[in-house]
Order: sequence, then C-alpha cells, then structure tokens
Amino acid sequence: MKSIGEIAKIVQVPISTLRYYDEIGLIKPEHVDDENRYRYYSDDQVIQLLHIITLKKYGFSLDAIKALVQEESEDVIIQAYRSKIEELDYDIKQLNLSKDLLQKRIDQYLEGLKGVKPTVLIVDDSAFLRNIVKDIFTQNNYLVIGEARDGQEGVNLYKSHQPDVVIMDIGMPIKDGFEASQEIRAFDPEAKIVICSAKKEAGDIIKGLKAGASHYVAKPFMGDHLFKVVDDVCQKGIALDCGLMEEHLGRIMASNQEAETRMEDLIDRLQRGGEGEELAVLIQTQLKNK
Repeated sequence: MKSIGEIAKIVQVPISTLRYYDEIGLIKPEHVDDENRYRYYSDDQVIQLLHIITLKKYGFSLDAIKALVQEESEDVIIQAYRSKIEELDYDIKQLNLSKDLLQKRIDQYLEGLKGVKPTVLIVDDSAFLRNIVKDIFTQNNYLVIGEARDGQEGVNLYKSHQPDVVIMDIGMPIKDGFEASQEIRAFDPEAKIVICSAKKEAGDIIKGLKAGASHYVAKPFMGDHLFKVVDDVCQKGIALDCGLMEEHLGRIMASNQEAETRMEDLIDRLQRGGEGEELAVLIQTQLKNK
C-alpha cells in the first residue's frame, strides 16, 4: 500500500483533495492508521483515482463521478458520456455567443475611441516585448488597438482595425515583418509602419524601408526614443527616404577608405534616435561631399 502523500504525487492532486474525496465517500483509503489517522491506498485504488481524475477532466460533477465509478452497465456509462457531450456542445455555443458579444462590445469601445486617441498595432512574437511596448504607449495616451504574435496575424489585425501606426518586428513565425509590411502597404498605401528589430545591418534597414516602413528602430531601445520615433511618424508623417538611404549607402560603400566610418556614423545615428529629418540632412550633406 501507498501513503496518501505518495498517492498525491502519483496522481498529481493535492492531499487535501484526496481527504475531501474520502469525506464525501467518493474513494475511501484501504487503511487508516489508528494512531495517527494517516491514510493508505492500494494499487487498485491508484487506478480508480486516475479514472476519477479523467472523469473530472471530462467535465463530470463529483456526484456524477460517484455514480459512474459504481456503475457496471456499459450502456449506462456510454449514455452518460453522450449526454455530457451534448451538454458540452451547448456550453460551447453559449461561450461562443458570449465571446462574440464581448468582441462586439470591444469593437464598439475601440471605435468610440478612434479619433480621440491615436491607435497603434504591436506586432512582435515576444509577449514580453509586446507588454513593454504596450506600457510605453498606453502611458503616453495611445490606444493599443491590437497585439499580434506573427506577421500574418498582424496583417489580419491591420485590415480589421486600420490603426494609425504599426510597430513591426522582423523575425517572426508564419510571416516575417518584411512580408507583413509589404502586404499591409499593398492593402493601404498610406499605412504608417515603424520596424523595431534586433536586425540592424544596413541591408536590413534598406529592406525594411523598401517593404514600406516609414522608420526603423533597433533593439534594444530606450522607451522614450521608440515613442518619439513612432509618434513623429504617426503625428508628423516623418519618414526616412528609402531612395536617398539606398543611394547614400551605395556611394559610401564604393569608397573603401571612408565606407566603414561613414556607415557606422549613419547606423549609429539611426540607433541612437536620429529623426527622419536629421538623417535626411545627413544623407544629403554626405552625398554633396562625395
């Protein structure tokens, strides 16, 4: 026989639950020590307990389980299972109805806030980072209208809510940030997208801008910098000029002597928070000096 503590570990339920099952007569221990009142269970009772736990997972009440474990007729047991399925189907329909009603209420609420607060969609496969970004923007009077875990979900949410601005990661499952940005811009040519990614090579920046992003913020980022970039894109329409960026990078890369220094200068300013206007001036100035 096994002690109640050993049984609790085997069937993975609290000792208090096993004691309660004993009190209501669902399953009583094989032996109770007269001195310390400690409960002991047989190997057969381990199997019975596992069966009880399974029935509980099916959604049966303890009263129904008590009747089922004592039932010997297979027909009665099968009918009980069928009745439970019908009950669950009904519950699922009611839950879906409640879910739809709640979603409609949320949509009405968000629709009412549109125009009052700027709206932002966060697309990142990291829940941790989504929460950080969400906190930054809700504290700055933005309405986070949606959160997506991958690029495809981001596209779907954009089409449903059409936020004022999107914060887009690159490396995500199903569809990466480049593809998602392209699809969003194909749906809405006026969409404003800020890529926020750990990918910060010059080629990634250009690819992101070509995909339709207005600006690029490298991870890790300072919260105030990310907010300023996104807010400038959203409220002022500031955007990096992809053509100028690509031309500039091409020209400085043609000069082996200065390429590394000037490339580092450009990307450093981008990472440190250079605004679109500042970077445009930098590019134009260096093009004139080339």
